[in-house]
Amino acid sequence: MTPIAVAGTLLWTIAWIVAQLFRDELADSGREWWVSCALCGVVLGILGTGVMVVMDRRHFSSRRGEDQSSSEPSSS
Repeated sequence: MTPIAVAGTLLWTIAWIVAQLFRDELADSGREWWVSCALCGVVLGILGTGVMVVMDRRHFSSRRGEDQSSSEPSSS
């Protein structure tokens, strides 16, 4: 999931940069809110990426623990 969150954040970052370049034109047409929308996407993307990193670590560390415990010979 982390690569998906990173890709989405990257796309929002590109949209924010482009919106900054055309800020005057957007303001003239009543669409200056696009800049704020893109910035919100960047912020939420960063937060979401952080959450995905934590979830992936927990998921893969628990699977690693299961693999190690199942491969050890039983003492019975």
